[in-house]
Amino acid sequence: MIFKLDNLKLKDLYSWLVIITLSSFSLYLFTHKYISNNYYILIISGISGFFLIILYLLLMRQQLHYKEDIFNFVFLIFFVIYGIYFKDIDISILGVLGISLLFFSGKEIVKIYGISQLILVTFLLIFGLFQLIPLITSIQNGWIYDGNVSTLTFGLNKNLVGIFFFNIAIFLFISKKFEKKEWLQYILAVIIGLIIIFLVRDRTVGIILFLFLICYTLIKRKKNISKLSRFLIC
Repeated sequence: MIFKLDNLKLKDLYSWLVIITLSSFSLYLFTHKYISNNYYILIISGISGFFLIILYLLLMRQQLHYKEDIFNFVFLIFFVIYGIYFKDIDISILGVLGISLLFFSGKEIVKIYGISQLILVTFLLIFGLFQLIPLITSIQNGWIYDGNVSTLTFGLNKNLVGIFFFNIAIFLFISKKFEKKEWLQYILAVIIGLIIIFLVRDRTVGIILFLFLICYTLIKRKKNISKLSRFLIC
């Protein structure tokens, strides 16, 4: 039945498999230190990843036509091999993510990351509320604070959580469901920004989010922006 799907539906199904795989595998990585029997999460990620590979091969046969696409594919494969050879798992993961997202536009990639990290943060919050993982963690910020700082980190690094919330906020601005509810976009983004600054205590990401809101508003309100304005926005 899956072979009878048209290219658009196949790509849509593939994108959801990417979201499920990415969010479930991340959830496993961030909770395995605290939950000893969380292998069921890894099983979900493995099953989703298996079907992801099948759909990827189908999409690659249909969409990988241009020379630049083939070059990007070979380059990302090199990334994976390079990471494996030098035992740098981060490089390998970057290459695998690049390969899996090869068929998507920049806007689609933001959507995939936004949804997957929204799912991840939601489950981390639920696990934290049920005391399966730490909800409030004390961390040491040597050069900024003179001691331990309690932050909402779900047992993770506060900067990482700040980036998660940032990606979720950006997703709200590209989601078609919020296009006609601009006021809701801004309210949710401001709430997320305040959470990042005062609860997560990641002021850098919080400031970047509010700068994004300003730039987004300027660009949307005025189509013909001068070169000087564009330079100042950048």
